[in-house]
Amino acid sequence: MKPRFPYLAPVTTITLAAFVAAALAVLSALLAMNSPWLGIELDRDYCGEGIRIQAIKDYSPASGKLHAGDIIISLSTPAHARVELSALAIMEEPDQLASYAAYNAFFALQQAIWEAISAPSFTAILSDQHSVNIIPANASWIAHCRI
Repeated sequence: MKPRFPYLAPVTTITLAAFVAAALAVLSALLAMNSPWLGIELDRDYCGEGIRIQAIKDYSPASGKLHAGDIIISLSTPAHARVELSALAIMEEPDQLASYAAYNAFFALQQAIWEAISAPSFTAILSDQHSVNIIPANASWIAHCRI
């Protein structure tokens, strides 16, 4: 079998592959650190309307605004339509859905949620119709708050 890159020594090829892998790891870490952080732990066992909050993390942008047991039924931003939340919003394994339509609905809902929480601020509407304005933080901000 003829080598793909006959002009590169094996050590050079391995070094380049290691460099690309390291660059991708750094890029992944940067993306993770710049994603919105709400500091909300959700109740995965809840199957009612909306999503139920199980706990609020320290230094959370939602601390003092939302509480354990609150049920968020929708998210809203001025730039995006209201996003109705359901148990589908926190499903971990969408490949278990029964149809392609349900699978596509899952990813459409995830995209809508991502757009809402990526905005500079959004409004969470609770089951009692109370509205809470939240300004998401990002992971780089969290690193500065830890002791």
